[in-house]
Amino acid sequence: MPVVALALALPLVLAAPDFDEEAALTRYQELDAEPQPDQGAMLLDVGATYRRIYDIPVYGMEFELCGGHWTERGGDFLCGQGFVGRTAAGLTSGGVALRYRADFAIGPLFLGVAPGIGGLWFKRKTKPGSIGGGGLELAVLGGARVFHSYASALDVELWLNADLYPQPVWGPSLRAAYRF
Repeated sequence: MPVVALALALPLVLAAPDFDEEAALTRYQELDAEPQPDQGAMLLDVGATYRRIYDIPVYGMEFELCGGHWTERGGDFLCGQGFVGRTAAGLTSGGVALRYRADFAIGPLFLGVAPGIGGLWFKRKTKPGSIGGGGLELAVLGGARVFHSYASALDVELWLNADLYPQPVWGPSLRAAYRF
């Protein structure tokens, strides 16, 4: 049976046109170098964060879903963000935010700013319920493009967060972002 399959496949292989790898690579580079049109985009990012509230360290995970547009210059997005974490003393914490995000592209690198409003809370150990508050948030971010195609990109981002709730909260975040 394998001999019959080889006998049937041999004429197809011999009749196939030669593949010009250099021409295909040149065409791909031309497509990649063309200016990107202003296009609608979604952004999904997730990462680890460390925050300080007074002298209490809080470790956690942030996730964000954004909708907006992306151009050759960068992007403008409206984002919903969530946070789940735990203090060094074992108290669970969470948060939500609504942010505007502006990214400015500089080749494969980018800088950005993300102001917003949000809330943060901690579960109590001594009494049932949670304590928390709402306030203003501000983050500056920088990143590098790890992979990109015409329609999507994968980035690594470093965020520096400074949030003003009833008490200041600050700290860095390291995230991976996928734009599509």
